[in-house]
This record gives sequence, C-alpha cells and structure tokens, in this order.
Amino acid sequence: MSETAAIRILVVDDHWVVLEGVCSFIKAQADMEVVGTARDGRSAIEAARSHRPDIVLLDITMPKLNGIAAIPFILDVTDTRIIGLSVHTSQRIVVETILAGASGYVTKTCSSNEMIDAIRNVAQGRRYLSSDIDEDAVHESISRGLSSADKGVLTAREKEVLQLISEGRRTKEIATILYLSEHTVNRHRVRIMDKLGLRGVAELTRYAIREGLSPSE
Repeated sequence: MSETAAIRILVVDDHWVVLEGVCSFIKAQADMEVVGTARDGRSAIEAARSHRPDIVLLDITMPKLNGIAAIPFILDVTDTRIIGLSVHTSQRIVVETILAGASGYVTKTCSSNEMIDAIRNVAQGRRYLSSDIDEDAVHESISRGLSSADKGVLTAREKEVLQLISEGRRTKEIATILYLSEHTVNRHRVRIMDKLGLRGVAELTRYAIREGLSPSE
C-alpha cells in the first residue's frame, strides 16, 4: 500500500447499530475507506477473499463462526491485518485473539478516536491494544505462550461445534454447516461435555457465552 493510498477496511459485526456507527466514523477519515461489511465469521471470510482489504475490523463474538476462529481462515485467503473488536476485556480472550493472528484488539467502549488510531497503527505494521487492556500482562502472556490452563481444553473444531450447539443448532444442521457426519458431531459433543464437565445445552450455552464463543442474545 502506498503512502497516499487510503486504508481499505472491511468491518465485521453482527449488530447493525455498531456496524453502521463504526462505518460512519471510518468514512469520515480522509485516509480511510470501507470496502465491505459482514455480519458473521463465515461471511467475513468470503468478504475478505472478495475485497482484499488492508485491515479487517473483526467482532470477536458473532454467530455461525466467532472472530477468533475466523482469523486463521481470513489470513489464509488474503494478505491483510486484523483488529479484534469486542466487549470483552478478558486477558485470556485478548491473548487468544492475538495468538490466532490478529495485530490489534480494541474494545467497544473505546472512543472513535482510539479506534481510528488503532487502524492507523496496525496499517503501519504496529501492534495495538486499546487503553482499557492491561498491555503488560497481555504481552507477558504472549511472550511465554499460554499455560496449559489458559489454553483451555477444547480443540478449534470442538469450539466450532460448541458455538453452534449454543446457538440452538441441531446435530443435522451442525453436520451440514461443518461438512461432518452426524456421528462425528455427536462424538465431538460427548468429548466437549466430558472435557468441560458440563451436561445439557443450557450449561454448554452459558459456558460458550462466558468464554466469548457465542453471543449472549
């Protein structure tokens, strides 16, 4: 990207109010343009493939595929930089977002000016964490790698299955979405419950929401 070119941004958020608000103040910047929007992780991957943005501003908690799970897929289809966007300030979620491949993380409570600063910094190749994040603690966790306790016990595929379960999807639907057999989905479900020590959709849903894997709505 040349010094005079506008920063091309893909904005991803499942809430219209947030999506429109973020797009509005990005469009007000002379050095930025919104090249596309998406409202879930899977649509974000396709939009990134189509638009080839410089920056993806990516909501972390979304239906169908959460932001953390979507990051590797987005980076696989296009050469872009990703900024996680979330209501969560949990160190664990921030670290997982960065380790998944994001270059920055901002919270939805930050000011519009700070979000613009984050975009400009990341576009120039720098990492950016919003001011309400404990940057030293995050950097320490990243430098040493997550401990086995911090990593959690679920694989990436199990997290996908858990998110879909928490969204009320039935086994057949999950199998279709993930291109798996129903038997494999059931096997993942059993492993998830055994690993987490949880039983029933209600407990799994509460866990998914608490860990930022699924929207609370």
